[in-house]
Amino acid sequence: MNHIYFAGYDAQHPDDFIFDVPEGYDCYLLLLTTTPARFWVNGQTEEYPAHCAILYPPRRRIWYGASGQPYGNDWMRFTSDEPFIRHFPLPACPFPVSDPAYCHSLFQLLIWENARLPEASVPHRQDFHNPPQGKNTSSDAHTPAQGKNTPSDAHTPAQGKNLLSDAHTPAQEKNSPASSDIPAQGRLSPTDFPVQAQEKASLAGPDDQIISQLLRILFTKLQSDVLHHAASPHDHDLLTLRRQILNAPQLPWSVSEMAAQLHVSPGHLHLLYKQKFGISCMDDVIDSRIRKAKDLLVFSDHSIAEIAYQAGYQNVEHFCRQFRRLTGQTPGSFRKEHTGP
Repeated sequence: MNHIYFAGYDAQHPDDFIFDVPEGYDCYLLLLTTTPARFWVNGQTEEYPAHCAILYPPRRRIWYGASGQPYGNDWMRFTSDEPFIRHFPLPACPFPVSDPAYCHSLFQLLIWENARLPEASVPHRQDFHNPPQGKNTSSDAHTPAQGKNTPSDAHTPAQGKNLLSDAHTPAQEKNSPASSDIPAQGRLSPTDFPVQAQEKASLAGPDDQIISQLLRILFTKLQSDVLHHAASPHDHDLLTLRRQILNAPQLPWSVSEMAAQLHVSPGHLHLLYKQKFGISCMDDVIDSRIRKAKDLLVFSDHSIAEIAYQAGYQNVEHFCRQFRRLTGQTPGSFRKEHTGP
């Protein structure tokens, strides 16, 4: 069974942000960073690049903060008895995420689906609103001992989107001056939750099944990154580029412009792209254009010349030659075969 207690995405914090809960929470905390960050790992703080994830198990020390610039992340506090979460291969240690945009979308879907659950399905706020005493400070300290115990808006700034609650803040700091800066509409009050502290409603409805499946997809993706070390410094940019190609193959793509987008040489881009996707970037463009042309040939009555133009070809003869080379048919014969007389 899974319970998402508090979550948010696109949270933003100042460049001196530090979050410190020495005894951890009674639940899991999952973070997906959108900026560089510092984490307390193996007895010392270490710097990590943007687009890293970390899963803190229950009662595990939590310490992380900004790395000399504003800090941002997606975050979720939850409980689960799923084996793929309980036996996650790299707990309490950051690791690079190969497809942060995909994981960010899953965070959004989880938050939206959790908001659909009936009130009776939401565990009482106080079950997990009183973590062991910790500090949520803003400081330039490099170790927790050096941090200043100053008020902070914790993990739910006003800039954060679709936050389920402001309860990522340790309970002893909820009434700090900074917490009053959070707009009321961005938080849920205790009266928004059931009053029975021990209520454990069954989450067997379709919305909970969706949440369980989304968690499984998210953790399958994260576990793959841990086990196969799939992430590289260029993975995020390569995935973004490929999505752009697949979404708009008709654009005037060129290797030099794509390489400039990734700040690499054309030769290096060719190598990186083929290693990642098993196809060169220009072959991917051509394949995507032909797929688009096939769709238009079957599901539109446009002329072949118009279809060639919409698929990104300025010359209809060149389009016909490339189409036949890749499909073994002319555009006209393909249309006739798939649409009938």
